[in-house]
Amino acid sequence: MKGNKAIFKTNVIVSVLLGLVLTFGLVFGELSATVFSARAEETSQTEVETWNTDGWSEYEQDSISATDGGIRMQDAASEGYSFSNTSKNGYTLQELAVSMRVKDAKYETGVNGASIYLGVLPADRDLMAADGADYGVAFLPTAADTYDAWFVKRNSEATAVPGFDNIAFANNVKLSASGTLSVLFHREADNRWMIMINGNYQIDLNGQTEVNTALDAIQSAHIAVAAEDNFSGAAGQTMKIEVFQTGSDVLGTLNENGSIVNSIAGTTYEMTDKGVTFSTDEPTEIPSDLKAGVQESLSGLLDGLVISFKADLKNCASYSMDIGVGTYHEPGRYTFWDSFSDTPAVAGSIGIRFSADMNATFLLMTRTATAGYEDANVLMTASGNVKVSENDANEYTIQFLKVGDNWNVLINGRIMGSAQEGFQEHLNNTLNSLNDSPAVAAISPWLSYGDVKGKTEGYSADITVKGYGTRRWGKETDPDEGVMGDEITGDLEFSKNKWTSTCPEATTVDVKVTDEGFALQGRNEVTGFDIGMNYKEMIPDMAGYAVTFKMPEKVLASSGATHAFYGMYIGEATLKNFTEMKSVYIRWSYATENAADGANLEVIVWDNTQDNPQIASCSHAVPAKTQEGKETEVTVRFVYNEKDGAYRIYANGTRMTTPAVEKTLTSQLNAMQAKYFYCNASYETDGVGSAWSEGVDGVQEMTIVSLGGKKIVNKSPEMVANAMTLDAEALSSSSVKLTWTKAEYPVGEMDSHNFVPVGYEIERIKGDASAPEKTIKVQGDVNTLTFTDTDLSADTYYYYTVYAVDADGNRLMVSNSNKRVKTAAEGGQKPDDGDKNESKGCGSVAGATAIGASAVLLAGAVIACCKKRK
Repeated sequence: MKGNKAIFKTNVIVSVLLGLVLTFGLVFGELSATVFSARAEETSQTEVETWNTDGWSEYEQDSISATDGGIRMQDAASEGYSFSNTSKNGYTLQELAVSMRVKDAKYETGVNGASIYLGVLPADRDLMAADGADYGVAFLPTAADTYDAWFVKRNSEATAVPGFDNIAFANNVKLSASGTLSVLFHREADNRWMIMINGNYQIDLNGQTEVNTALDAIQSAHIAVAAEDNFSGAAGQTMKIEVFQTGSDVLGTLNENGSIVNSIAGTTYEMTDKGVTFSTDEPTEIPSDLKAGVQESLSGLLDGLVISFKADLKNCASYSMDIGVGTYHEPGRYTFWDSFSDTPAVAGSIGIRFSADMNATFLLMTRTATAGYEDANVLMTASGNVKVSENDANEYTIQFLKVGDNWNVLINGRIMGSAQEGFQEHLNNTLNSLNDSPAVAAISPWLSYGDVKGKTEGYSADITVKGYGTRRWGKETDPDEGVMGDEITGDLEFSKNKWTSTCPEATTVDVKVTDEGFALQGRNEVTGFDIGMNYKEMIPDMAGYAVTFKMPEKVLASSGATHAFYGMYIGEATLKNFTEMKSVYIRWSYATENAADGANLEVIVWDNTQDNPQIASCSHAVPAKTQEGKETEVTVRFVYNEKDGAYRIYANGTRMTTPAVEKTLTSQLNAMQAKYFYCNASYETDGVGSAWSEGVDGVQEMTIVSLGGKKIVNKSPEMVANAMTLDAEALSSSSVKLTWTKAEYPVGEMDSHNFVPVGYEIERIKGDASAPEKTIKVQGDVNTLTFTDTDLSADTYYYYTVYAVDADGNRLMVSNSNKRVKTAAEGGQKPDDGDKNESKGCGSVAGATAIGASAVLLAGAVIACCKKRK
């Protein structure tokens, strides 16, 4: 695009093409008709959100960002000033309204200025490309707040409006007081399109047959916004354009704030990323079916302000729906009619009434800080010159603009006025009093819907406020919300050498692998540190990493100064407390003893290198799962949100972390050199330590069901080395007697819960052989501790190893390996006892191999190396 600068030099101004599209119009219930302000409907196959930067194609990189004020476009080039961006979505052009705010523009006659272009393209492409054949509106500055507006067609050879053929013209177009340009593409009649700007100005395309035909043919209009320095060597243009409305969509970042007051019993509201929907199905005829407001000050922000809403009203004959802005009184008293209550509004109120006959009517009342009710201006109703019938999309926008000294009110981009005497003066007084009111006065949006007549079966009313000001309203719809993340995708074989207890010595611990997972329980009457376990295999990726815990039905509850915590943490080293390293600690507690009642969870981001190591924290209630058999489970899941570039933490499908904590969490996880899983539990009293000293019986319990989606199982035993002591004695030249100690698991040995020795087998190696020549199954049970081997060769060394086996033949334990014994010479005496402690090589390797590929030898208890054979 920089190569096209020659096309745009001269004393014109930066060309900005603003493309947006969506839809404005409002029709109620099933009373809708065909087209006045028909919603600009998306026609592209793939829907993208125009309020995200992903919804725009950039033809000058890094020139676009999402802000509270809308989609901001500004220069990203190192020299001069230029950008060109086009919406990826295509929209219906007819009655498409687009609002943008011009900010920080520099203007000096003949020296500095920037032209703004708002284009409508039949495809997603660069408006400023030399080979384009696209239409739009060019705004060429003539003063700091004034533009000449041309309807143009792209032509790279043209010079009047450089790079465009100028077709029709409106001069001295004034920005609103806040720099707003509101542009409506309106089809007045066959072969007659009109471009309406800020309500006061219009470009009439009457008689432009070729142009009108071309606009009629645009089935999918992509909105383009572009700009270029108007003068060669201009002194650093700083202009920014914020596109904040396309059709009925408000494009600023999501506004989740505002204290909603819904003052009619029986009505409800729901917040989504598409808006806030107020609903009722009250069957009886009452004065007010819906009445709601938001306690939020809009003082000083009314110029350019948009209120966008959609109504779906079913099975009624008539109604009055009022939407507007007024002084907040107290909960339940915002609306226009509340201004007549005992305490009058400080600044007044303005509203637009929409009725079943599709007329729009002004409701105006001005108050001042000193005027009492008697001295206040009387209520004024003025019929608008815009009928809103023929609007079959049920969507409307109301916009306030101050152009010069006068206020305008636009409905779906078209000005609404009245011929009633004194109307403009009264409108100015009302909006000035609201806009200039003190900040302490909450000038807030409100809606009132009532006087509904002719209700029939199936009557309902849903009114969705999509946005107000420059921002969308509602709350983010999170694709991960409600996703449990507890799916089992495979098995994680339990291995003793990968798990290590982190509990102090005073903790009495019992751990085992059950059908439900890795079960832990413990009690420490000294410190209350009851459970602690570290999995020493590094986590490869935190994105999507999930851990599921199953809690007992009855848990220890936290009450007053006594706290029972259950939790986990991710640390960057093994065998450390979370306070001794960078870590992310997640703990939860229960208000009752019933785990199925849900818990309260706290996220703590910890950095031990900081003076204040708790660098972020937040807490949130965790709802219990409802699936049968999982009511006491807690699933903690880490999710990486691509849009925000941040990690989030969810528990049982509910987002636990706030955006501020997520920012710190992401920095922490990125900074950690490694990541390891820990779980723990504690029971303590403030200032005392352990709470067990109060005489509470029992233990803390939790079961780790799965790590990273893998179910913890113990299907393959790990051999316990040297669990039995073997002795051998030669009885004669052909026989040897073996004796050994009973195979029993050490106290706390985790495999003991899954594998039970039932008997023994013996391996025998003869002489210099490298492999066993025979495996002998000992007749008897686990209490059979002796065996006599016969039919041996005289004067020969034999090497014996005894294994304990379970009912499936798995080898669980091994004796001291390859116990050596020598038979007596033929006709001679028994050999001397000097050989009885000798052993051979590492013959136990064969035994270990027999366990199978999944067996892992316990660290520190590997099969004993054999002494060198003499």
